Amino acid sequence: MDILNDKFSKYKVFFAEKGITSTSANHVSNKGKELLKSEQAILDNINFVNTTMSLLYGGNCKAITNGMKPDDSFESIHKTIAKIANLNAMSAWIHEAIKAKTEILEYVQSLSIDKWAKDQNIELPNAPGKEFPITESDVIGTWDVAKRNKYYVYESYCSLVGKFIHPKGAFYEAKAQMNNAIQNPNKVEGSGRDAIIYSYEPSIPVSDVNAEYDWLSTELRHKEAEFNKMRQEIIDAITEDKLAKAQKFDDAYTKYIDTMESIRNKFDMWKTKTVKEISALKIYLPQGPKQTYDEINK
Repeated sequence: MDILNDKFSKYKVFFAEKGITSTSANHVSNKGKELLKSEQAILDNINFVNTTMSLLYGGNCKAITNGMKPDDSFESIHKTIAKIANLNAMSAWIHEAIKAKTEILEYVQSLSIDKWAKDQNIELPNAPGKEFPITESDVIGTWDVAKRNKYYVYESYCSLVGKFIHPKGAFYEAKAQMNNAIQNPNKVEGSGRDAIIYSYEPSIPVSDVNAEYDWLSTELRHKEAEFNKMRQEIIDAITEDKLAKAQKFDDAYTKYIDTMESIRNKFDMWKTKTVKEISALKIYLPQGPKQTYDEINK
């Protein structure tokens, strides 16, 4: 298993193909704890004193506790100590093995796809970003000097003349004032000797004013048509750029999703397979703990 040969190589010592299952290890470890209690009781109750009891005014003596006899050997104590040590050693080995197995399992189950990809030397694609569309100034910036100047002239002319000849414009108001003077050539203010008469008449022929108005209107329409044509060119360029960049983003994002989906499938398969392999790991018992394990199983 790759993960035991790499990140968790320090735990390889705990596992082997012909080892015991975690269930069996736990079962024997629990039985060992029960045996440990009885063996520990032997040590806890070691006694070097004989205790007897009798009545003060005579009677038979009765033994209450017996200590070790002179001809008893400490060999049995040595065996009990060794047995306890072996039981503790076996339990410690099994505990550490199960702890290592749990740690590896938790690591794999919580591993992110980013960390896994890095460990596997797999480069994850970057999510594509949307490009900003070009602006009006960007389009105008591609024009030559003559075309750019023409655009600014048209823009300025249309703005200026449009205001000049349209309602509330100076030419429009002056023309209206001339027409009013024709309709109302005289105006009287006051009465009697203080009365004042105002007389109005066009300062230039009406036909000249009307002709000029018509010429300016025609010229404005022509300039507006040219200006709007150039404006539409800008709008079309911006629209085309937006569509091209939107399509580019869609293509890139589709490719990104497909690539990530493929990598994620590999990651999910690896995780499922690795978790299964970890769960099936068998615990190896070295000679000492194995001998204790076999004795308990008997």
